[in-house]
Amino acid sequence: MITSDLVRGFRAPIASSSLAEDVSVDENACRPISSPYCLGADTGYRLDSARQAYASREGDLPLTIHLPLVRSIARHIYRGLPKSVLFEDLVQAGALGLIDAMTKYEPDRHVQFQVYATSRIRGAILDHLRDLDWSPRQLRRNSRRLEDADNSLRSELGRNPTEPELAAKLGIKLRDLQVLTRDISHSKICRLVQLVDGEEVDYSERLQAKPEDAPFLVCLQAEKTRLLTEAIVGLKPIQRKILLLYYAEGLTMKNIGTRLKICQARVSQIHSVALAALRIWFAERTTRTAHSDRRESHIVDSSGCDESCLF
Repeated sequence: MITSDLVRGFRAPIASSSLAEDVSVDENACRPISSPYCLGADTGYRLDSARQAYASREGDLPLTIHLPLVRSIARHIYRGLPKSVLFEDLVQAGALGLIDAMTKYEPDRHVQFQVYATSRIRGAILDHLRDLDWSPRQLRRNSRRLEDADNSLRSELGRNPTEPELAAKLGIKLRDLQVLTRDISHSKICRLVQLVDGEEVDYSERLQAKPEDAPFLVCLQAEKTRLLTEAIVGLKPIQRKILLLYYAEGLTMKNIGTRLKICQARVSQIHSVALAALRIWFAERTTRTAHSDRRESHIVDSSGCDESCLF
């Protein structure tokens, strides 16, 4: 049964009817990281395929001999990256590039293997970083410009610069600087899986969600809102107006009467008639839904299909 409390709970349809922590780098170990958040789902398959191709070749030097080259290149690239990027992931991507270089290297071309492998390793690491970075390149360039301007003003002023000072340094308007700062903050992603004492900890399990944010309750609320909106649209204009003023704007019936130039008793009467119309609308819809369900059930039963039809 529809009451005024139900309508009060849906003011909107009435109105509408009108980065991660710092990670220490171990320089003496090369531990592969198998995190699907960084290297992608197919990394393990590509790594196994590359290892098999490398193992099938004879006369190649052991892979571990060239691992210091991988770590050196990864360390050089890692210096200019944000803390959300893990050093071990760069080493992992570089190792894939090294394996690819060892399988495709041709000594007959008279090119030193270290020179050839350096380009392959660096390219593999850069490709990995491009896969991680989903924001536009122009935004990244503007982010670096903003960071350089901030560091320059810090050195000159001896304090944190203000937004107008940063805008003047970059030669842009204050509004454009605020929009740029907002876009940069939206482009940063915080990893919920962190390494703590060598073990991965999923912080998403510790996030407290509101009970009303459960998917079922959200869908139920949306369905109730849709039905109530559909029912209110079918009311007379004066009834919709009074419901809008009473529930959405919070006016008293006396104030509503003054605005509509009718007496308070007439407002109360129209309000009661509108609620009664909503009750009838929902009752008829419930009846139609029940009859439809029984009709579909009868059609299924009369078809003679039993459980054996499902197999």
